[in-house]
Amino acid sequence: MKTLILYCSDYGFAEKCGQIIAEKTEDAVCINFKSNEMKDLDLSIFDIIIIGASIHAGKISKKFKEYLISNESTLLKKKIAIYICCMDNDKAEEYLKAEIPENIYEHAFFKGHLGYALSFEKMNLIIRTMIKNISHQDKNVEEIKYDIIDSLTEKLKEYSF
Repeated sequence: MKTLILYCSDYGFAEKCGQIIAEKTEDAVCINFKSNEMKDLDLSIFDIIIIGASIHAGKISKKFKEYLISNESTLLKKKIAIYICCMDNDKAEEYLKAEIPENIYEHAFFKGHLGYALSFEKMNLIIRTMIKNISHQDKNVEEIKYDIIDSLTEKLKEYSF
């Protein structure tokens, strides 16, 4: 089954997670929502669509959310999985439910929080200062939840037969 991993990533962590999923999934294509590949993207050719998003200040990208809403009817005809990347482990599920359009959220066979990364060298001064104050971190951090990724890829294998 042809799988699309469509993610929206600002600093590369949602992309990294998408690539890890793609490596463990047969016939998977990974596309960044912010890339030129979006111009020619035809969702109808995919059987499974995995939606990945980074959370910043409790929100996903406004344009990405609008894209999901405008393509809701197509997405609801597909098998859908959703992952987010978020620094706040305690609120990840709340953010996921609040930010993914309700019908898409309810339709998804998998929903998960795959961890977070802080890449200070990729942030501008204002964002870097804010994140340092919020997180009490001043060094790069990466926390990938490989067990959740494995859970997703195992579920994907169920659809391959």
